[in-house]
Amino acid sequence: MAPSGNICDLCGGTFESRGLRLCPDCYEIRKQEPGFDDDRRWSSAAGKVAFEHRLCLWCGTPIERLRAGRKVRADVKFCHESHGKAWQRASAEERDERARRLRDLRG
Repeated sequence: MAPSGNICDLCGGTFESRGLRLCPDCYEIRKQEPGFDDDRRWSSAAGKVAFEHRLCLWCGTPIERLRAGRKVRADVKFCHESHGKAWQRASAEERDERARRLRDLRG
């Protein structure tokens, strides 16, 4: 019977897939390399962005896909309820500044 899971590109060992081509140990080693690019985008083989996280309008952190085991709605714009309240209290200038920083983050 063949072993289940994926084969690591670096060490050749088998592991359960998490959508990566490396086992967790080799991935941690690869992250330490100077040229490693672990940003918020994942690229397809053609070099196009295949998936991009939604970012919180207030702090710029990625908004998770699941909260308490349930899917987060697509129209959610903040990572936490308090950030939404802070956004409502902010002046128009502060909102514009945060939106500008968010655009710079996305590059």
